[in-house]
Amino acid sequence: MPHLSEEEFFERFRFTKPTVRIILEQIENKIKCSLERNACLSPMQQLLLTLCFLQVVVCSFLLGDSGYRNSKYLLTPLLSTNDLAQELYNRCHMKSRNPVERQYGLWKKRFPILSLGMRVSTSLVKTVIVATAVLHNRNRYE
Repeated sequence: MPHLSEEEFFERFRFTKPTVRIILEQIENKIKCSLERNACLSPMQQLLLTLCFLQVVVCSFLLGDSGYRNSKYLLTPLLSTNDLAQELYNRCHMKSRNPVERQYGLWKKRFPILSLGMRVSTSLVKTVIVATAVLHNRNRYE
């Protein structure tokens, strides 16, 4: 388990450490990696990554640009505003989306393969994207 206090652990994963241990005991044999390589994630790492993902996805909305329509999960800017509330919505949308777009720009600048096109097999594309994201995020927080 990560070296986090109980409170930090709960904030990050929305479960207590004992609860995660119980869940892991129930599913460990089903998710254990069959390869003997270091590249495999341990069952605990798989579970914690999944919990992080679910915490973000369940409590979040996606922000899109005006090329998409608003939906239950996708928030896009309003094309024409009629009142102050709609203008504030657009302003907040822009302020929320811009830092994300900047990070994508930095990520693509740091790893040009993401913007210039990948000359690798289709099955390798996902691995390249995930690897560059991990490296990008790792250096951001160190």
